[in-house]
Amino acid sequence: MDDIFELQDNIILNLKDTLNLKVKTDEIETIKQPHTNKIFAYEQYAKGRQLFYKFDPKSLTDAREYFQKALDGDPNYALAYSGLGTTYIFHYIAKTDPSDLDKGIEYLNKALELDNTLAESHHWLSYAYGRRHNSEKAVYHGKRAVDLDPFNHYAYYFLAANYLYEVVVSYDFKMLSEATQAFKQSMENEPAYQWNYLFIGWFHMMYGNYSRALEIFYYARTLDQEQSFQGPRCIGFYPLIGYAYCYQGEIDRGLIAFEESLQTLTALEHVYKIPMIALTHCGIGYAHSLHGEDADALKHYTKAIDLISEHPKSLGIGFHMVRAKACLAKLYYRIGMKKEAEETFNDALYLFNNKEHYNFNLSWFDTDASLAFELAGYYALLRETQKTVDMLNRAVRCGWRDYTLLASDNSFRHIRKNQEYQTIVDRLKSEPVIPELAGNQD
Repeated sequence: MDDIFELQDNIILNLKDTLNLKVKTDEIETIKQPHTNKIFAYEQYAKGRQLFYKFDPKSLTDAREYFQKALDGDPNYALAYSGLGTTYIFHYIAKTDPSDLDKGIEYLNKALELDNTLAESHHWLSYAYGRRHNSEKAVYHGKRAVDLDPFNHYAYYFLAANYLYEVVVSYDFKMLSEATQAFKQSMENEPAYQWNYLFIGWFHMMYGNYSRALEIFYYARTLDQEQSFQGPRCIGFYPLIGYAYCYQGEIDRGLIAFEESLQTLTALEHVYKIPMIALTHCGIGYAHSLHGEDADALKHYTKAIDLISEHPKSLGIGFHMVRAKACLAKLYYRIGMKKEAEETFNDALYLFNNKEHYNFNLSWFDTDASLAFELAGYYALLRETQKTVDMLNRAVRCGWRDYTLLASDNSFRHIRKNQEYQTIVDRLKSEPVIPELAGNQD
């Protein structure tokens, strides 16, 4: 067993010769230099990494123990430091404790001190600094990972995620094309990595291309159900399937998709479980409200609000609270509960403007753009035309592009002849779709 790393080198080099592959001398030297010569350390690291990819809180804790054992066996094992750092970073998703990010960054930088060519540490640092809202460092480490390992799908994915952050937080829409290109390069490098499909599908939804979004989400769903995905498991597309169906008018199919989402998410442990269940309850409430089933809609909006209130620090959960309360306020207004509608809407508006009490870190789907659209719908029900137009303009400034949904949402039926409203519709129709999302591309 002590010779296993030498055996590994011989297999790789013999395979190179058999396939007549041209490999640079420095690359051969890299192959010959294992990250550790300690079998025990390697075994502990391998076990830790396997657990890490399950992406649930307990597995992350167990993985951390294995990475620490690997370091006990080899204190200079850079990959083990990198693995240890990632467990802290992804614990941050579950509880959004800033100290987890601090520890994660510390261990990842320690890994780079031992081996500054470790692409893995760079791409995880790209993610960590993105969560810290340090765009400069996040993009630097993402690009460094790409330079070190151009076939690394994680490197392109995290670079794309940081470009996306600039789009939805800083409203720099020039970066949407950059983000899409990077996601697609990541997809090309690893077709079974689900997270790319989540974001590319969501981008199609942003432009009202629901049928293409559904095709992409269903491919990710197939990877999930067959357990043929690579890397950490993604679950975010489950509720989005339901929304895509509802947005294109297939409400019954949307309800079926939401019920599948709820059943799937409830049965698993995952760091994104709580926010995705909350988003699913919002979706079920939305579908029932479209059917006029007010009691069922009320029940699920309330479930979403209760769940979010119990988990205020889950990643991005504040955005879902704004959605839940804005939608509930519209429901209250339609069924004649005007006082409750006003109170609930004011809560939603306060959270939207101040982003307090809950975590408002970026996840996906719910952003300033989509939530401004929901809030505008409440003003439209009240026939407060100027407030409706102002909030719609705010949604557009934040990135709202889906004029298809705007045209089909009955909340806006009373103001459709308003000239300012029509100007917004005309602007949305004239907005160019970035080439990567045009037509029926993958």
